[in-house]
Amino acid sequence: MAMQLWFVLRSFGVEGFRRYIRQTVSRSDTFVSLVRQSSHFKLVTPPCLALSVFRLEPPASEMLSLAQMNTLNRSFYTRLSARPDIALTQTDLNGMIGIRMAVGAERTTEEHIRRAFEILCEEADVTLEVWEKDAVGQKV
Repeated sequence: MAMQLWFVLRSFGVEGFRRYIRQTVSRSDTFVSLVRQSSHFKLVTPPCLALSVFRLEPPASEMLSLAQMNTLNRSFYTRLSARPDIALTQTDLNGMIGIRMAVGAERTTEEHIRRAFEILCEEADVTLEVWEKDAVGQKV
């Protein structure tokens, strides 16, 4: 670990590394702000530097069991994974399925984050539409 830090400091310099950390936190704050303003998503854990863990939680989610929420989020993640224009990872935190968004790449911009969030919203809408149709079909 010390060797990796030494290489980073050597290539960025101390000021460059500080600037990179500030930019990463700013990009992360942008994503977190979009998630918090959304009616579709909730943060699962507090953000940590460049990493945010969130999940799809529609307004009526309090009526869903943990198993149902996990199934919904697996479906959402499956849709996201099929896309060539976004790369996220899934995690299981004590039985709760979440999706990880990392914004720490050096060339990531706010525009990239906003576009990624648009993609998340598009796929969330489709996932919820399919979910609701399936729920209606199961009641019949």
